[in-house]
Amino acid sequence: MNSICHKWICAGAVKALTGNAGKYWSGELELLEEASNFPDIFCPGEASAPFYLQKYPEWREYIQIPLRGGVKNCHEAFNPQKLWETYPEVLDYLVDKTLESMIANDRIRAVKFAGILSHLIGDTGQAAHTFDPRIISALFQGRGDVYMIHTFIENNPLVAYPEHEYHPGTLGDSATELKWMLLQKMAVLKKNSMLTIVPIMNHMLAGRPEAAAQYASNTVGECADLLADLLWTLFQIAHGGKNSPHSVSLEELEAEAYFCDGMFNYLPQLNRIPGKNRDDSIPLDIGFGEQNGIALLPNLFPGIRERRTAFVQYPLPPGVFRYLKFSCGLNRRAERNETACVFEVYLDEKLCWTSHPVTADSPQTGIRLPLGDASSLRLLAADGRENSVQTKFFYPCFIKPELIK
Repeated sequence: MNSICHKWICAGAVKALTGNAGKYWSGELELLEEASNFPDIFCPGEASAPFYLQKYPEWREYIQIPLRGGVKNCHEAFNPQKLWETYPEVLDYLVDKTLESMIANDRIRAVKFAGILSHLIGDTGQAAHTFDPRIISALFQGRGDVYMIHTFIENNPLVAYPEHEYHPGTLGDSATELKWMLLQKMAVLKKNSMLTIVPIMNHMLAGRPEAAAQYASNTVGECADLLADLLWTLFQIAHGGKNSPHSVSLEELEAEAYFCDGMFNYLPQLNRIPGKNRDDSIPLDIGFGEQNGIALLPNLFPGIRERRTAFVQYPLPPGVFRYLKFSCGLNRRAERNETACVFEVYLDEKLCWTSHPVTADSPQTGIRLPLGDASSLRLLAADGRENSVQTKFFYPCFIKPELIK
């Protein structure tokens, strides 16, 4: 996002807030807008513009992020292309410092830290930050066609703030839950932004900047909505409010790691699996009619000698959720299930539950598993045969997987 878009995100977010939360953040909106550009203003460090160095002599506290590998400038500390690897430590610092300031009644300091969080949201939602330009260049630049892909996507002067109404929601009842859910929402924001790359490029290359700008403008609105959720939640936590949901479906979350066979595009599938063509997808049914859930497809590569598995893995906020609940079985609407499946659950990489071998004729299996203080969850499906060299098709499903408080 450019500096104007970062300010629009702040203004749009604050406009969506009501009550005391709205009063708290709107009172320092101008500072919030300026702080949202601190990562760019102070990117050169000591060589930043003298005007800003004098105006904000404490700039290092907001820009220098302490990490396990040392202190890094904000823009060095996070990378949207490596969201799961680089964001957690950055959010730990910024969210904790914001709440610490709010609880200490230091609103000015809190607003500055919130501005940095706003910048992080804006850059996560900017399509030009979400991809490797070498890949996009190979897809869109013809021979002898040379231009800056990042600039081409980001700097469209026709982008505008999309006026809309939004009612912010709660991201958690504690700092731990807030940081976990904020990272999840950022992963969704990044995913949505990546979907705009192809239409933006197509419209820009065809000389239709107005159409391209519409996609970018909508993304600015999504960033503002997420910032509104964040500001609302920060205020609620600082003042002891609690109203987050009792449970969260894994279907609503983004996985930090996964693997499926290439016939699933190497991805876990939600609620349906690929059919013979794009218009012929298949619902999930483990014997009780169509249901929602996560479908996996273990490795089908011929001759494979290791265990045939597929998995999906999620980070957990330690201590926030008490149980994992789901049912599992093979999708009876798939064309064929030729072997049994063993379902497994791992917490912090330790096997905590395993099923008996489940066939398409097996009764539905359901569990309610205590989570303890685990920080990661892996759902795994494996071929039930001891010798699985021969390729056999089977379609395991985790139905209605939920994290329950």
